[in-house]
Amino acid sequence: MTTADLLGKILQVVMGLAIFAAIVGLLIFLIDRAPKKGRDYWQLAGFLLPAILLLLIGLVYPAIRTTGLAFVDNQGDFTWNNFIWMFTQPAAIRTLINTVIWVLLVPTLATALGLEHGPPPRPSGDVEGTARGGAPAVPQARRSRCRDRPRLRRRLPARHGRQTLGAATLSASSDRCGCRRNCRRRPWA
Repeated sequence: MTTADLLGKILQVVMGLAIFAAIVGLLIFLIDRAPKKGRDYWQLAGFLLPAILLLLIGLVYPAIRTTGLAFVDNQGDFTWNNFIWMFTQPAAIRTLINTVIWVLLVPTLATALGLEHGPPPRPSGDVEGTARGGAPAVPQARRSRCRDRPRLRRRLPARHGRQTLGAATLSASSDRCGCRRNCRRRPWA
């Protein structure tokens, strides 16, 4: 292999990566421009359809074509000679055995190693999205600046001119959330 051949192959790899990056960038750009209503479906289709298309072109079609070609000879006539040859030649049998070992062993070992070195399992009582006791947890990003009170999305129903916020009670006309930290947030903002 000459230097020119090596440089040509490196250039092909770089061009392939650049084309891939351009396609993914275009995909992300188009999905970002999708209408707000139903954006989840556009994202799903935008990322799944190219993957499914490439799987059909790169795996499914060649598998069907190879299966069809296995049953024909050079003239295009139906024959079993390919399978007779495969199961009577020692080299072909050795290749078949190696393939079966590879197909069974590699995924099993990869899965076992992945499970061995993966994150530890969660305790059974600690479910994500809930606080202890099964009450819904307030995500950290949704908390207000005051550490004591979660931000509320809507106005709470007034009870006798007062509103309840967990254990604390606020006046319906109050501009503060009651955390006593110079906060000017409204409890319903």
